[in-house]
Amino acid sequence: MPPTADNAIQTSSDAWATLIANIAPLLVLVGEKHVKQYFKIMSKQSHLLLFAAGPIGLVTAVTTLVRIRGHSTLRRLIGRLFETKADIFQDVTGLSSGDVMFELKDNMLEQTTNPVKEDIALFYLHGGKDGSNKEMCDYWEKAHNALRDLGRHSRTFGTHGRGEMFQPMTHSVMAACVRARGSSAAELLRESAKRAGWEKDILQDPTLANCGTDTDGAVFVYGSFSEISLTLTANADESIDGPWMDYARIGFTVVCLLANLGLIAGNWFLQKDMQNTALIAIGTVLSTSGSYYVARVVSTMTEMDRSPLGDLSLFEAGFHTKRSSDGITLRFLPTFAIVSKSRHWSPLQSRFDWLSHIVIVYMVLGYLALYLGLRTSEWWICLLILILSAAASVARTVLSPDTLKLVNPKKTLHANPFLSAWMHAPKKAFVFQSSSCLTGIGNSIPKPTDVATTATSGTESRHHELVFYQERYNGDHFDSNLIKDPLFRVAFHIVLHCRTQGLVPSEMRDQHCHIPASTKELKRGLAGPSASYLLRSDWLRPDGVIQQPLDILAHQFPTKRGCRTV
Repeated sequence: MPPTADNAIQTSSDAWATLIANIAPLLVLVGEKHVKQYFKIMSKQSHLLLFAAGPIGLVTAVTTLVRIRGHSTLRRLIGRLFETKADIFQDVTGLSSGDVMFELKDNMLEQTTNPVKEDIALFYLHGGKDGSNKEMCDYWEKAHNALRDLGRHSRTFGTHGRGEMFQPMTHSVMAACVRARGSSAAELLRESAKRAGWEKDILQDPTLANCGTDTDGAVFVYGSFSEISLTLTANADESIDGPWMDYARIGFTVVCLLANLGLIAGNWFLQKDMQNTALIAIGTVLSTSGSYYVARVVSTMTEMDRSPLGDLSLFEAGFHTKRSSDGITLRFLPTFAIVSKSRHWSPLQSRFDWLSHIVIVYMVLGYLALYLGLRTSEWWICLLILILSAAASVARTVLSPDTLKLVNPKKTLHANPFLSAWMHAPKKAFVFQSSSCLTGIGNSIPKPTDVATTATSGTESRHHELVFYQERYNGDHFDSNLIKDPLFRVAFHIVLHCRTQGLVPSEMRDQHCHIPASTKELKRGLAGPSASYLLRSDWLRPDGVIQQPLDILAHQFPTKRGCRTV
């Protein structure tokens, strides 16, 4: 009587069964780390489908579902009965607000439930634009709405490991220069500042608008916000994770499912063993559907708040902290900033979820069925099924943004240009790209003969700039020059530090503007809310002092709650 093939229940002593038995613990170990990391970056439906296509961390998927939706008896069984909500969110989600926050250490973003305020990762952005007053008015309005939207999302309080309540940190500055030319430019700007009720009114003042090409403006935008997730922000960017990435993930999912179906059919035609083939088929179906359900449960634990950044005309973005001037800059300019928030946790723990427990049971049965079926299948079919799962894991890694490749260490100026200790504005702040007189900013210094020609030009070509800003902050804001310093020094720092030519004040003049009695009066900030300053500036050079055709007029607006304007 010819020998019959071992069925799935009988013990097999061949080398292949031994190999499968030995490789299973390795797959469990590798799958645990892989699955948890992948859970943190899932943000689209294609991520969930790709996870279900080749489940290699089934044990981790089952235990994760028990931790989230399981009964207390099951949680006690796996040693997770007294696990806190923050621990679960930190372990399997990309939560970036509330009880879990990101710290920036050694140029790496790390999730933690015990953050230190000085190390909390702060997402910063620099943007700006120049053009006509009408264009600048539109840009100011759009930037104002975008920064307000970002600040509104960052309002999730959380009590962390040391029992300390953390309030989200937001700090934004919108600063602008309105430049006018001509003999009456100073008077026009002064009157415009007096008539303006809000900052934007200057940009849309009809008197300045009627000057045509004799006026223009430049706006610089800075923002710093906690709770922004770099991974989710990269996933939302079309240049990093666009539609083609979605199509690639979905396409690979379809290939894996069809390949598994073909291998199951091939095993039946080769072995003619109904029991063995049924075990592989049942195990594959239960594992795939159960993995998709677990991915759905994990993804619904958090929600994403998207803040569009497309209207800010960004030229730099990154992360920094309060502790150090070093940070990281992004290699891409994000179109969205995403905050990951937790959903309500109490319903998950207060009610018995029948569906989740049914899924837990059939995932365990599916894992056992798949294991037993692979032990007695054709060796090459078993190998190909394992290779498909491994390939799906590689695809999940490749077809997702790699945050390490998206950042550069920032070793130049501080990310926050308005810190009292730094006060270095970015190179592109307040640079009028359309101006022929200022195109040399940031480049080599012009020859003295060229400067002399400019300095001796008539009053019609003189430039007058009205500088104003709006600052908003929430929570533990930064020690900012804009908050502490008096009006004169604020306007002076904003304009002069973004010029690399070395402008310094030589005198304050004009009877229509307040002239402080002494430097001490300036430092004390005794000027009233209606005070104006008009500065005459010189250019200090190694070969002497050259007069500049530039007057700087500064005027203070009413202070509103949570913001300060000049």
